[in-house]
Amino acid sequence: MPVSKVDNLDLCELWMDIIQPFSDIEYQKKVWFMFEGGEVSTYEDSIDEILNISELRPVSKYQDYLNSECHALIQELVAKVDHYRYSPSYINGESEEKLFADPDWKTIVKLAQRAYHTLESFKKEIEHV
Repeated sequence: MPVSKVDNLDLCELWMDIIQPFSDIEYQKKVWFMFEGGEVSTYEDSIDEILNISELRPVSKYQDYLNSECHALIQELVAKVDHYRYSPSYINGESEEKLFADPDWKTIVKLAQRAYHTLESFKKEIEHV
């Protein structure tokens, strides 16, 4: 059965919403550490959310919905976040300064930015089909 445009768009939007906090340092500073912007969230919450969603809706089940690049980037990001969850930095609840200086966190942010923009491009392609 062919995948519908609506299903593709829904899945893109779901992952974009989940990935966005990881891709935006200003968001992280504002929401996670200064508790501004009307949202109540911490980086622990965002880590739990991406890992929970990846368990409930594994990306591997949706290979027909996302292009291979989106699929691969999401899987890689989830793996990096999952690995980070067991790092001393996460376990010790690092401060803002230490989190943003952590090379592993910088890798997650860059990967999230790439995944977000790739999903955004894929979404635009779908919308124009």
